[in-house]
Amino acid sequence: MIARLLVLLFLSPFLAISQNQEIATFLTYNLLNYRNVTTYCTSSNNSALAKEGYLETIFEYTQPDLIACNEIGANPSNALKILDRCLNVDGETKYVMAPYAASSGSNLTNAFFYNGEMFALQSTDKVDKEIGGDNIVRLINVYYLYYLDANLPLNSDTTFLTV
Repeated sequence: MIARLLVLLFLSPFLAISQNQEIATFLTYNLLNYRNVTTYCTSSNNSALAKEGYLETIFEYTQPDLIACNEIGANPSNALKILDRCLNVDGETKYVMAPYAASSGSNLTNAFFYNGEMFALQSTDKVDKEIGGDNIVRLINVYYLYYLDANLPLNSDTTFLTV
């Protein structure tokens, strides 16, 4: 009896820790000129509607919590189309889009989405200059998030994540 009690006392902190773990999934996707028409990516060989259907299927299957998309046409409404047509569909409402940041010098940009039930966005930043001060071709976005721990209101402690 004492041996069982000692084992239980020894294991109980580890059991408590293991019960509080949550896994977040991250997906990054290069959308190759999504809603951006070029001489080599036209509306006939790079259909935005077809791509949205594929994205919806991928997102539904993978259920990612953090999603970074690259090579989106630089119109801010393009990222909103991904949110509304591919992520928050069929009654889903948990996905949130980070603030849009246009890329100077490029007709392509990035977009970042996250599960608003799991994370909150603390702030954003960007890298738009080389070390020498010249503009880089494409903007590098930085997102600072924090985990929405159920105990956050009680102890003000959480996990921070930089993407």
